[in-house]
Amino acid sequence: MNSKENSKEEFFAFYGKYENLLLPNKKFGKDCFNYVVSFVYSLSDYAYLFSGIDMNKVTEAVEKRKPSLLEKGNLSIFAKSAYLYYRLKNENVSLISTFEECKNYENFEGKGIGIVVVYKDWIFIKKLSEKAKPYEVSAMLSAAVERFLEKYYIYQYGTLKKDYKKVSNLEDFITMLKNAESLKERLEIAFSSKIKPFPFFEGLLKAYPELKIRKR
Repeated sequence: MNSKENSKEEFFAFYGKYENLLLPNKKFGKDCFNYVVSFVYSLSDYAYLFSGIDMNKVTEAVEKRKPSLLEKGNLSIFAKSAYLYYRLKNENVSLISTFEECKNYENFEGKGIGIVVVYKDWIFIKKLSEKAKPYEVSAMLSAAVERFLEKYYIYQYGTLKKDYKKVSNLEDFITMLKNAESLKERLEIAFSSKIKPFPFFEGLLKAYPELKIRKR
């Protein structure tokens, strides 16, 4: 068997609909990596929306720049994450560059809603039925956002250190992210915190312990 027969197809597939979330029903080619990372990052809004956090409190806290207005309890970590994300978004500070839609794709459909990736050494498969609970969709999207950002860093710059630190002051953390000299440094700062400035899977586990941690 020659190398061509042994080679696997590399692609990024997104399909399905859940409430007002419409995934594109497309399978993008391997040269679309940068675009799909920016696309997945844009799904952060839905990850927060479906998580169960009080988005009205997040909006108010962001507008007044007062994290103390955020909800307490089992979803407080995820609410703080949303605060970081929207504070940065309001100031046009992103963790990833924006890329135009990649034209190398074909139509793709599947049951329910899902994200399937086969790229280099990475396989990522997340699928849910249309009857999934909102927080399950949030968990799927959060896992995707976190993993895509991590893989973007790894493929661009190499190993990403994960020496997580506790964030004592959200505003100071935001200043650090804003003052980063490059996207590389900004991603390193973002991943260094126990509370991420993007939706992340573990941020949901205290509120929804029934979520199973699977290989991502």
